[in-house]
Amino acid sequence: MQRIHFFEIADLSWCPQLVRDGITDTLQFIANASNGFAPIVPRMAAALERCGATRILDLGSGAGGGWLSLIREFDKQGLADVRVWLSDLYPNRKAFAYMEKESSGRIAYIDHPVDAAKVDRSRQGFRTMFNGFHHFRPDAAAAVLRDSVHHQQGIAIVDGDPNRFLGILFIVCFMPMLLLAMPFVKPFRWRRLFFTYVIPLIPLAILFDGVVSILRVYNPDELWALVETVPGHESYDWEIGIQAIPKSPLGMTYLIGTPKRDETRE
Repeated sequence: MQRIHFFEIADLSWCPQLVRDGITDTLQFIANASNGFAPIVPRMAAALERCGATRILDLGSGAGGGWLSLIREFDKQGLADVRVWLSDLYPNRKAFAYMEKESSGRIAYIDHPVDAAKVDRSRQGFRTMFNGFHHFRPDAAAAVLRDSVHHQQGIAIVDGDPNRFLGILFIVCFMPMLLLAMPFVKPFRWRRLFFTYVIPLIPLAILFDGVVSILRVYNPDELWALVETVPGHESYDWEIGIQAIPKSPLGMTYLIGTPKRDETRE
């Protein structure tokens, strides 16, 4: 599979925690403030119902992504019993604890590192990943899908629009608004402001990682190619496409896989 796979700063093991947390905190704030993932919720709700799942294991959660707004959207779909567990290879524990408090416990978290391609059997649930799948090279991305199929867990992957020109243009144009919003990002951290306005490490890292993310997003054809490498993929129903976002030229790619009803393991 021919694709651009440059590094992102937040992925690097030596990335300072304050920079990584600054990036993920900011992305979490934007996702919740904009309610940007709302258009994909009906598809996800239908998948949860097909699986009979009420527990979600979110992989590569960063600082919790848009889950504060997402659980409200699930409520509108009649899924008020859904509970979410956040996880990450580099868990942002303070942000996770904030999400748990703000959600009155509907969002909980795993405080140790979780590899999305090797999830412990004791930590099962319908798997989700928002804006994180592009971080994985094809072999690792296929391993994420393979682990889900191996454990017979439903999975929903949501990522950015593969239109590189529009995506990069959006990232660049959005940066001034991000700088204005930074003091309102929660949980509040003085060091985030210092490394935004005095030494601008965080906004520069967000700009760099944002551009690279757009370059790395898998398009639907590439997602289908990954699925076809997964042993047992025939036992799943797969939905892959681009979900439109109202009043936006950009959409979001999605991949949703659920075990076929007659083959679901109880």
